[in-house]
Amino acid sequence: MHKYGINLCVPFIEEIALLIKKSDIAVIGNPLIRSWHKKAFSVQEQRFLLFTIVDMQKRSTFNQQQENLLSGSITVEAFANLLGIKKDGVYSELKNVAGELTKENIKIDNQKLVGWYPLFSKIEYYKTGARIDWEYNHNLKDLLINLRENFTKYQLEKVIFLQSQYAIQLYQLFKSYINLRNEITIELEELKHILGLYEYNSKDKIIGDKYSKISDIKKIVLDVAKRNLENTNTCDIQFDYILNKEGGRSYKTITFSFWYKDAKQDLFQDLLPVYTPRFNLSQTIIMNKLKDYKKIPTLTAEVYKFEEIIKSQGFDPKQKLQQHYLKYFGFISKTM
Repeated sequence: MHKYGINLCVPFIEEIALLIKKSDIAVIGNPLIRSWHKKAFSVQEQRFLLFTIVDMQKRSTFNQQQENLLSGSITVEAFANLLGIKKDGVYSELKNVAGELTKENIKIDNQKLVGWYPLFSKIEYYKTGARIDWEYNHNLKDLLINLRENFTKYQLEKVIFLQSQYAIQLYQLFKSYINLRNEITIELEELKHILGLYEYNSKDKIIGDKYSKISDIKKIVLDVAKRNLENTNTCDIQFDYILNKEGGRSYKTITFSFWYKDAKQDLFQDLLPVYTPRFNLSQTIIMNKLKDYKKIPTLTAEVYKFEEIIKSQGFDPKQKLQQHYLKYFGFISKTM
């Protein structure tokens, strides 16, 4: 087991680590994260997608000529390292990745309109050179560059070492919600579309399920992704799920609960109010917040302790023990 918590050969891990910096941030529009796919993207395809998105966004910081930002290039050597493949197999894998990504159409519903779009307008390489050129579909520009609202942001290293294709997609899905809530219920049909679990014919009509049995979806998709997120040290989110029956015998919806692994360091930075002199601490605010955090397994015990103290003593932020919990949960600064 490597220090990243994954079972991969060390040279492969180190080569990827050289390509990725802690400052590499992926910023993706939520409609793109929640888009419908006709196929499940492989791990290699998703690594290429994320690497090119981050590369685009790093250049957009310094270049205001947005019409040129949707294209870029990567060396063949870097491509091989990113995908974890041997140099002599790079062109064969490149054909697979480029072929699948350029023919894939995704369905995006951004509340204002519904559309079907190809991801890339081109992925090409020079037979006599060592460079791969790519260009995203310009219709996706507003979901990839200079986003100001309805987007998700995370460090690339959080997902780049994941080995389950579904773990990467579920991580992004949970991350797109986690600042608002820690639980979502989604129709099973919707989840299949997002993860690309339907089979299509040549006329783009659904002809069946990739996994027809719910037991296969649990075993091959959900449980594998769950273990992968738990066991990859660079990943900061865990999840659990419950399948729900609504009348009859078939499962109709699935409820996901998700939380940050290091709740004190990460969760509260995103979710809890930051203390300022204008922030008025009140028992109502505190108790309402604590209801949400009972759902997070790593916090449940401490939440109950704090609630009991408030009920027995009344809410008093000047009381020493209550101050301890207010600091622990991030309601007030630890330096106060």
